[in-house]
Amino acid sequence: MTGFWENYEGWLHPKFGRSPHKVIDDPELITKKNRMREAFREEYIKRSFNPYRLAAGMGGTPFDPAMIRYNSMMRTQTQFFRVGPRFLTTTFFILLLPFGLLSYWNEHQRDAHRYLCRTGQIAYKDRRGKEVL
Repeated sequence: MTGFWENYEGWLHPKFGRSPHKVIDDPELITKKNRMREAFREEYIKRSFNPYRLAAGMGGTPFDPAMIRYNSMMRTQTQFFRVGPRFLTTTFFILLLPFGLLSYWNEHQRDAHRYLCRTGQIAYKDRRGKEVL
């Protein structure tokens, strides 16, 4: 009998009927994409390695408006953040619930151990943690 992982193919399994990645088969689109990539590459090299860029007022690096918009969005997203039910439930299940359960379990174990030590059911030589002090 073979297990699950020996036959697991993930997204490539025939029941999904598609590959996990979008594949471009059109040769015209491939050549257009390659031409655009080469044009962007040439423009970047021209702007980056121009020895007269400081004298021309271009600055030290190429200015990319898309990157500026992205960086400004990342820096100002906290100003537009609003607490909602999705955020509260996510916070509860990812942060508060695990910490609360672990704290309760830890305290319960510690109280049980202290009770056994106080009542004399565990001898001093057998107690855990006495090496620390």
